[in-house]
Amino acid sequence: MILFYMALAWAAGIFFASRLALDSGAWPVLPILAGLGMAVLFRRDAKLRLIGLCALAAGLGAARYAAVQPILDESHLVAYNDGNPAVLFGVVTEPPDVRDANTRLRVEVETIRPVGESARPAHGAALVYADRVGDYHYGDRVRVYGWPQTPGAFDAFSWRDYLARSGVYTVVYRAEVAVQARGEGNPLLGALYGVRESAHSLINRLLPEPHAGLLAGVLLGERSGIAPDTDAAFRQTGAAHLLVISGANIAVLAGLLTALTARLIGRVPSAMLTLAGIVAYTALVGADPPVVRAAIMVTFSIAALRFGRQSDGLTALAASAWLLTLADPMALFDAGLILSVMATLGLILYYGPMRRLTEALAARLFAKNTARRFAALAADTVLVTLAAQLTVLPVLLLLNPEFSLAALPVNVLVAPAQAWIMTLGLLAVAAGAVILPLGQIMAWMAALPLAYTLAIIRAAAGPGLPIDASAGAVLAYYAVLFGATATLSRPPERRRELLARLHIPTAAPLAGALALLVLIGALLRSRPDGRLHVWFLDTGEGDAVLIQTPNGAHVLIDGGENPTRLLTALGDRLPFHKRALDLLVITGDKPANTAALGPLVERYAVQAALIPDESQAVAVQNALRARNTAIAPVRAGYSAQTDDGVRLDVLYAPDDGPERSSLALRLAHGDATFLFMAEMTAERAADVARAHGDAGAVVVQLPSNGAASANPPEFLARLRPQVAVVFAEAGNRAAMPAESVVRALGETPLFRTDYDGTVEIATDGRQLWISTGR
Repeated sequence: MILFYMALAWAAGIFFASRLALDSGAWPVLPILAGLGMAVLFRRDAKLRLIGLCALAAGLGAARYAAVQPILDESHLVAYNDGNPAVLFGVVTEPPDVRDANTRLRVEVETIRPVGESARPAHGAALVYADRVGDYHYGDRVRVYGWPQTPGAFDAFSWRDYLARSGVYTVVYRAEVAVQARGEGNPLLGALYGVRESAHSLINRLLPEPHAGLLAGVLLGERSGIAPDTDAAFRQTGAAHLLVISGANIAVLAGLLTALTARLIGRVPSAMLTLAGIVAYTALVGADPPVVRAAIMVTFSIAALRFGRQSDGLTALAASAWLLTLADPMALFDAGLILSVMATLGLILYYGPMRRLTEALAARLFAKNTARRFAALAADTVLVTLAAQLTVLPVLLLLNPEFSLAALPVNVLVAPAQAWIMTLGLLAVAAGAVILPLGQIMAWMAALPLAYTLAIIRAAAGPGLPIDASAGAVLAYYAVLFGATATLSRPPERRRELLARLHIPTAAPLAGALALLVLIGALLRSRPDGRLHVWFLDTGEGDAVLIQTPNGAHVLIDGGENPTRLLTALGDRLPFHKRALDLLVITGDKPANTAALGPLVERYAVQAALIPDESQAVAVQNALRARNTAIAPVRAGYSAQTDDGVRLDVLYAPDDGPERSSLALRLAHGDATFLFMAEMTAERAADVARAHGDAGAVVVQLPSNGAASANPPEFLARLRPQVAVVFAEAGNRAAMPAESVVRALGETPLFRTDYDGTVEIATDGRQLWISTGR
């Protein structure tokens, strides 16, 4: 316990040094000398000696914090913030962070050339917002043109302070980035990050969204494929920790490696191989503080087993936190590390007593063996979550003052599936790298717990109860909790080994057969039902329509602006084994039509594409040609018909030049007709109505997000729709239908994606079935 108290004092020294911000760096010498003297003078008095050692540790922590503070002199990049544009030359020092709208690069700058001035040496890191479609990698030497700026600080969150903790004091938005050379980083890290990119690509190849995004988050800590709605659902249900690499991942990896190698090569070589695997995996996923903390604790546990010693949980936790903050004192302020440490502390302190209490209570109702099995079941489902929540919940409320009543039951329900996701995901990637079909089978098996987790999270998502948790209230909670723990508990017992060998249960064949039946059932359920299905996908301001013909062909019209929302929407509706679109129709050149199509083409094979004859969407066309997609430029009058009787007609195509309108399309199946128009001027809308209004339309997509200029009353009166659908985005007034348009529709039902979510309309050619996502 001495190390535990000293680690707490070390952390307190770092914290108070960060808050005091004294100009003199010599002040930590005072507690260091006082603590050292006290520990020596009172070495025979255990309590006074401990106080002296804690003072010494606090002083050393403060000194370590002061030692790593950067020197922000005139040669530091921060000196050029908020001035003129400049050209920066440096190296990408972390894997690129790909987002929906951009790619974020951490660039360690070596040289700067302000516009109109000569180049000069500089130092410091910049967070660069680059083009999303750029090909960037760790170790790239880059040339960056843009405006160096100081990160912003807002009422509830300081982006400046957040970045400063990782040594970044400059951001460059909308930067122009050119790669000048490759492979300038650490060769070993470059190789590991290359493996990570390959594994991510393989996951995307094996599974559709949102399953691929969730598996990449659980397995690699890669969250770029998780749509905002899905990410929000995890946060609202208190399950965001599942998207972060944590100790559970390390424990599963260690158990899997031990189980696979112990009998083949012996205990000692197996332990060495397991340690090497943990180190490689930690570096592979980015070596974030929570991962390193878990890796250190598991290393201690394996070493204790090797030397026949027991590993004490509190000591291992304290040592891991101390080593982390010794290497980087700023890690103390990492929210992920704080949550990881508090969750582990809860498991160490409360899991064992809770399990023994559960078994004792069950023994009053059942036989001894039944009580033990009941306690084991409760431990795997409820007690682990409850023990962690006891110590984590106050921190969560500080970070996000909203309490979800669903948090505990959701975590209880999804927790058992996470080990299966991790294990099957690892096996799928490993097998797929060697034999793709075998990896595909394993990925389909992993899709079962992934789908289960997503279903639980989405069903329980919703706004929580607002709770204003002050720092004082949180400290009071911990004082009561730990005070009661110290009073009511005996001294902590030595914990048993953290790692247990992976045992295959006797019910494994039955579970495998059940999983196979579920997969077969999923395949049968995904078969076409003989109806035409049209989904108006909720992807934000842009337009995206997915069509499934009666025989199961899939057509996508446009893609909207948000790649992750588009990919998630497709993954939710396409058969889970299908990774291709039969036809892609691009109706215009605006981002609302094309912004999300680049990532789509990377993930889905597109058999054919229709584009306006004079389309300027060059980047998307190049991506399609690179994937050997047949591209057909179309004009008004073009028509295509499927073998199951669905007909697609191009009613209008924009001319060359500055034209705001897009293709106008009509889809017909029996007596049911759909009219799709993404962008229309009033003149073009009137042209379409005059030329084709007599035919009418059962379902009409209102162009231009329902803007009044694109939907005049005579246009709607001429078309006479039975159902109207408009793409709209909540909170964006520019992407909402005009009140005059809503009034002009009269009694015609209007479905909006901002209110109704994704709108599905199915038809057999005679009648409609309409369902919404909300």
